Amino acid sequence: MAAEGESYSDNCDGSGLCGCCVSQNDCRNAFARYTDGTIYSGYTSRVSGHCTAIFQCEGSYPSVSGAVLKQQFLHIYQNQPCQKCGSHAFNGNCEATPQLLRQLP
Repeated sequence: MAAEGESYSDNCDGSGLCGCCVSQNDCRNAFARYTDGTIYSGYTSRVSGHCTAIFQCEGSYPSVSGAVLKQQFLHIYQNQPCQKCGSHAFNGNCEATPQLLRQLP
């Protein structure tokens, strides 16, 4: 994820625990939970197993359908290609990020 003031970019980064504790299957199931016909226009996430699929933007949010979001997440595995965690930048200021679900203590 980009720090404040930085732009998003495609990467296969993740937390140090991503490699041991997250499966690509969990991440695929997480982003599959976005509803195709629903329009998302703000920060949102979906969870499956130990993975959370995050849609976020720096600044204003575009209106994006769940079907389009799923394609943005798929880009991470099909075009980058990442194994588990990573980020795909799109629309100039947004990213789709499957990531380790952080447990609260």
